[in-house]
Amino acid sequence: QTGSLEGTVAISSPEGELLFYASGNTLWDRSHNVMQNGAGLLGFDSSASQGGIVIPKPGSETIYYIFGLDAYDSGFSYSEIDMILNNGFGAVTNNKNIQLNPQTLTEKVTAIHHANGKDIWVITHEVDNNNYVAYLVTENGVTTTPIISSVGLFYPMGGYDYFAGQMKSSPDGKRLASSIVGLSMGEHRGVEVFDFNN
Repeated sequence: QTGSLEGTVAISSPEGELLFYASGNTLWDRSHNVMQNGAGLLGFDSSASQGGIVIPKPGSETIYYIFGLDAYDSGFSYSEIDMILNNGFGAVTNNKNIQLNPQTLTEKVTAIHHANGKDIWVITHEVDNNNYVAYLVTENGVTTTPIISSVGLFYPMGGYDYFAGQMKSSPDGKRLASSIVGLSMGEHRGVEVFDFNN
């Protein structure tokens, strides 16, 4: 048994059957066993409101990417899961803990479908600036150079008021919202809402 305060992710098949889930740096398969090569994932801190997200690889029915955020150490990274491996229970491949951005020490991540209807944008925020970073996931994998949009509030290093909270998109992918909790510094509090060009 395990438990987690925050920072969990799960994904199911199109039919609603559980495939796998992750929390606290560990990935479990649908039988609630640690997935093969699924221990020691970067991200999924137990105190991150959004510790990660799972994205199916466009054009594949068996490959998934699990993105993790670590608001204290390693920033934003991803690992690849192949559901064909380990007799269909899945395994993390050798593409494990690939660090994308050590400056994304926040607790916010979301995904938006590309305008082409196939590819997917994975979006988070850096600290010590006002940069939203969007990584494109295609049938060729994860693009490691993000599109950077400098807009909105400056997220100071160590500024819990800014990097805690959640990030969400509108159903049509045209808007992006990011909550600002404002609990300790109190300078800003509320939700920033932006237009998003998917």
